[in-house]
Amino acid sequence: MDRKEVIKNRKRFERKMVRFLAVQILAVCLVLSAVPCSVKAADNELHNPVINNGVTTWDCIWFGNYYQSSSDKKEPVKWRVLHVSGGDALLLADVNLDCQPYHDTYDYITWEGCSLRKWLNNDFMNTAFTSAERAAIKTVTNKTEISPYANFTEAYGGNDTEDRVFCLAWEDLVNPAYGFPADTNKADARIARNSDYTVEKGVLVAKAAGYEGNSWWWLRTPGYYNKSASFISHDGAFPVFTGESGGVAVTSSFPGVRPALHINLSKAVWSKAGQVTSEDKESTLKSDDDGQEVSADPAVKETVTKNKEYTISGMKYKVTNADMNGKGTVMLTGTTTKKSKLKKLTVPATVKISGAVFKVNAIGKQAFRKYTKLGTVVVGKNVAVIGAGAFEGDTALGKVTIGESVTKLEKNVFSGDKKLKTIKIKSAKLKSVGRNAIKSIDKSAVIAVPKKQLKKYQKLFSSGTGFKKTMKIK
Repeated sequence: MDRKEVIKNRKRFERKMVRFLAVQILAVCLVLSAVPCSVKAADNELHNPVINNGVTTWDCIWFGNYYQSSSDKKEPVKWRVLHVSGGDALLLADVNLDCQPYHDTYDYITWEGCSLRKWLNNDFMNTAFTSAERAAIKTVTNKTEISPYANFTEAYGGNDTEDRVFCLAWEDLVNPAYGFPADTNKADARIARNSDYTVEKGVLVAKAAGYEGNSWWWLRTPGYYNKSASFISHDGAFPVFTGESGGVAVTSSFPGVRPALHINLSKAVWSKAGQVTSEDKESTLKSDDDGQEVSADPAVKETVTKNKEYTISGMKYKVTNADMNGKGTVMLTGTTTKKSKLKKLTVPATVKISGAVFKVNAIGKQAFRKYTKLGTVVVGKNVAVIGAGAFEGDTALGKVTIGESVTKLEKNVFSGDKKLKTIKIKSAKLKSVGRNAIKSIDKSAVIAVPKKQLKKYQKLFSSGTGFKKTMKIK
């Protein structure tokens, strides 16, 4: 870094410290004057956070739906109102909603270019919100600067970004106007709990006495260097690190993701969800008595587009037939789960997109290639085609069950799956098995097929598919 850049960063650091001290002074003044930090919004009955004797109370709303108690269904998301002004509200998810790395490669990166920003503004937003809800989310300009604890000669906050969904910055978490203490020490107001779905995804859950069940959560602020990123610890502290290990490595997948966004309150896509305090240790899901999923018009289905990819329960589906009256179809193209985390895959018969049911009738080419921890696969009853190399190089794969509708196994579909010993084919419709489809699977593998199809399938699994004499078809 040249001298001009060092001077520029030093000045930025000095301005940052001035603002940091100003916030601390403001917090002291608020406590001494005992003036509550609440402002009633004009037309929506939402209030700014109130701090009383060190305990913060936030108003909450329901907005959008995401996987929480399980990966099987979406449930209404609770958001804390950090700030409300007129028709605008800044919201923070009540709990960690997912578990994602800050960036997918270990490299120098800023918020502008990181994969987490892309995931929040694409996968998460499209999964959690209907088109009417997305229309209520505002695009805001975010500044991302280094923290006072960064290496100001090497760390760089990056360019301003236009975001709809984002992570908070370190200065937000020391802002009493948002309900947080002005220091960076342990604080209940900054503690994050997890949804069951987030735990299922692999978030690091604290076991320390008094903090059981809490987790770290990402900020968009860089760490000591730009190969690391800042986070809030399980005890609500802003950890201070130095050296190359400052912050946590950008490729770390164990911190939680706690999205934030600005919403236009004039849009009728949200409802009140009571209040939470910094002393609360559990988050509640919306009960049946609270009503159904919140949307501007529950009777209106969002249009589904052919060839568009949708993420449902962590799985990625490409629409191949956009009919929304029961004839629609999708192809499974992959998953949001890291290759090192996926151990079992069950391909569903159908998925629901925008209220309409679509049959899962295909698995795409190389959809789960080189998922080296994947041990078991169950293919749903509507899948007709399993694409070329769909499970190629899955070296831990030991058992596969193929559903009743499969007609085609394309080339290299299970090639290189050296531990694959059991393939059960329920389908009586199989017509073709591609070249090298089972090349280099376990030499004693057993392929179980319908009795009436035994002779036919023995011919389909020729030596060209990788079948060896030591294998059995029965």
